[in-house]
Amino acid sequence: MVWVKRGGLGCGGLIALFVLFVLSGFLLPRELQLSTQREVSLGPDAVFAKVSSPAGVQAWWAPIADKAVQDGYPRMDVVPLDAQQVAFEAGGYRMETWTLKQAEPTEVVWDVDFGMLVVERTLVIEPSGAGSKLTWTETADVGNPLLRWMARVSDPTPNFQDAMAGLEL
Repeated sequence: MVWVKRGGLGCGGLIALFVLFVLSGFLLPRELQLSTQREVSLGPDAVFAKVSSPAGVQAWWAPIADKAVQDGYPRMDVVPLDAQQVAFEAGGYRMETWTLKQAEPTEVVWDVDFGMLVVERTLVIEPSGAGSKLTWTETADVGNPLLRWMARVSDPTPNFQDAMAGLEL
């Protein structure tokens, strides 16, 4: 009987800690902004061609997806849906959908829908010597308190760097 009381108190304590953890997520900022830059050898026109349309994104990501498969990751297919949208699919599931919002030679903006979160992805293209400097920025309004915690403990900017390096593959 004593172990039941102790177990009940232990479970109640764990539940209380979890509730406090979730509620404390509401104290974290809703606004998420991440940014990183990379120099690439492609000129601004070539970068713009790859980042500003569904067909360009498909061409940009095809060698990245091939390399990921060689590294042991599941196949990710990049599928243009129409003139403004491209989907990333793996294993029969849509992982993300990009919708083009703006395509100017120096700035391209996509809304990227991950299902539980939509981010605004802005790619700023600047000439830099014979190549380009590309700035990748993501902003989002994160309402879910658990996602707010995830956003604080994970850093996807190395993935952004890998994707920008993929422009040169």
